[in-house]
Amino acid sequence: MAKRAANNGHIVDVFAGCLDQVGLLEMKNLVNYTGGHMLLTDSFTSSQFKQSFVRIFDKDANDNLLMGFNASLEVLTTKELKVTGLIGHAVSLNKKSSSVGETECGIGNTCAWKMCGIDPSSSYGVYFEIANQGGPAAVQPGPQRGMMQFLTYYQHSSGHYHLRVTTVARNLSGPAGDPTLAQSFDQEAAAVLMARIAVFKAEVDDGPDVLRWVDRMLIRLCSRFADYRKDDPTSFRLEKNFTLYPQFMFHLRRSQFLQFFNNSPDETAFYRHVLNHEDVGDSLVMIQPTLDSYSLEHEGSQPVLLDSASIQPSHILLLDTFFHILIFHGETIAEWRKAGYQDQEGYENLKALLEQPKEDARVPPKFDPNEVKIIHLRVTGGEVGAQSALAPKIGPLGLSPKKIGEDIAKNTGDWKGLRVTVRLTIQNRQAAISVVPSASSLVIKALKEPPRDRKKEKNIKHNKSVPLDEIIEIARKMRHRSLAKELQGTVLEILGTAFSVGCQVDGRSPKDISDEIKAGEIDSKFLQLCVV
Repeated sequence: MAKRAANNGHIVDVFAGCLDQVGLLEMKNLVNYTGGHMLLTDSFTSSQFKQSFVRIFDKDANDNLLMGFNASLEVLTTKELKVTGLIGHAVSLNKKSSSVGETECGIGNTCAWKMCGIDPSSSYGVYFEIANQGGPAAVQPGPQRGMMQFLTYYQHSSGHYHLRVTTVARNLSGPAGDPTLAQSFDQEAAAVLMARIAVFKAEVDDGPDVLRWVDRMLIRLCSRFADYRKDDPTSFRLEKNFTLYPQFMFHLRRSQFLQFFNNSPDETAFYRHVLNHEDVGDSLVMIQPTLDSYSLEHEGSQPVLLDSASIQPSHILLLDTFFHILIFHGETIAEWRKAGYQDQEGYENLKALLEQPKEDARVPPKFDPNEVKIIHLRVTGGEVGAQSALAPKIGPLGLSPKKIGEDIAKNTGDWKGLRVTVRLTIQNRQAAISVVPSASSLVIKALKEPPRDRKKEKNIKHNKSVPLDEIIEIARKMRHRSLAKELQGTVLEILGTAFSVGCQVDGRSPKDISDEIKAGEIDSKFLQLCVV
């Protein structure tokens, strides 16, 4: 029945609202083959069902449904590459060409596929192999390049037919490897592509065999691209664009996509269906849920580890698994909320703190090109953050997590290695990035220390000295965020920050400088500064 529906161009959607098993496992091909929607909830009255059902019928500015019908995807390659298959919600068109490879990965033995229904969030994993790899023909010396062309033809909901052509050129790696290949590795996309292969294998192979395959692929990747000395585990090192990949594989092995414990067959079918539909950012959230921390000490959210150590009494945690969102209040925050402090005058900051996770977790409204959104993120200066941390916040606003991560790294180049807050001002899918440094960041930057890798070097000590004039300048920059009535009080706050950082001021302890200011011994500098 699924093949007949796909051949006729019909789309089958399945919505299940029941605590019992409804047979979703047996009906999954009806949805997977036709590109339909699958939703599994406890009841049809749940907010999850209502919101998901309404979003299916979203429309664009011209009042047309955000859907495409009877789509086809054809892949053409140069002689250096062969297409081995596609993993996604599609069926084979059994079209043979010189671009088809001998091996199969997913829906293979063809270079064209049919999708009865597509939408803006539909994604498909297409896999390739290098032609003649391992065969008798020798690989030509020097760098090789292969080209791929994707032709997507579909009927828009307005009735018009569209053809989208995308051509991509990529460097290829021969048997000896290519150093430039490692620099272009996208660990987020690679993790999602490997997850789709693992899920595809799990449909036909035993669970332990799939887990062993995931481990073997990770070992092969590390043996080829990692730097290490044999029999010396401490020498193992991966480049920055590889470091998160083992972490993604760690969570994939323990995810609901490969582990069946505490999940029904219907739930497993639902989770796998969604993974094969969503884009890289959302798929990474499914594989490795994001955990953000909120506190009165930091502006905006701060990504933290998926660990019990992230639970702090004065912090609020927001866990996003894509399927569910959980807000956890620390012990102190819970007591303040229970006492009703957020409703009292003078505790507006606590009320804003309690509302911020709810605002971030709320499903965004329909896109308004004139609306301005401001988002604060805590990042490491000069480094590209993981897409899994950016996607939940900026993905719904129509922005690319990868591009925004690169733009943030470029705009925070002067703060390399320092933890800083950045402000994203977003309008009409365009983001303006500005740095909102904290007092500690400004003090550490004034030390002019060389950048350090925070992943390798923990508990960094700052033992250099900052001139008092720099401290005064920092106080002037932070004046608008200070609680002090006068500049002198702000300087005392910055000196306290310098003391907590561990550095000196004019070669002396910041505490001694503070005592002299309180005693009025260096008050003339402040009078001169105020006149200026």
